[in-house]
Amino acid sequence: MKVLVVITGGTFGSAFTESSKGHLRADRGDLADYISVKTKGLLPDDVDLNFVQPFSKLSEDIYPQNWTTLTETLQNGLKDHDCAIVIHGTDT
Repeated sequence: MKVLVVITGGTFGSAFTESSKGHLRADRGDLADYISVKTKGLLPDDVDLNFVQPFSKLSEDIYPQNWTTLTETLQNGLKDHDCAIVIHGTDT
């Protein structure tokens, strides 16, 4: 089973960095690696996770053009995948 995992930001896709001066920045690039490591050995052998990140934004910075991008990403990705998971977390 091919699973499309779409990472869009929010708290899950964010990190504190030196340049962020104590504020969350939606630029965490290691979330796909983290998920891959944490799920290794837990998923059936026939599950293939494929990660895409069409954008990475905090919730308050997402606008209708981002919804369009997400929709297009899902429409295109589901042509080659059995299902999709969209990851976007918020702390509100």
